[in-house]
Amino acid sequence: MGTIARSPERASLNLLSAFELNWDGDSVLLPAPAQRLLAFVALRDRPVLRSYVAETLRSNRHSMRAGVCALRCGVCGATAMSWWR
Repeated sequence: MGTIARSPERASLNLLSAFELNWDGDSVLLPAPAQRLLAFVALRDRPVLRSYVAETLRSNRHSMRAGVCALRCGVCGATAMSWWR
């Protein structure tokens, strides 16, 4: 039996002038919280703790619990997109 060779899917992210995400040449639209999350993680040179990301991305720092909730909403927005696998 033969195997079917697939080319790897490729993503490109442009953060200059405006947020632009492409997946296999197709533009991907993301809600603003998911854009902030992806840009923040993309600019780091190593993995970061979820709590650190949540606290950093929060504009109103009254509650760490609310920050984690906001991060969760950003992740949910990104995972709802068909390109996320």
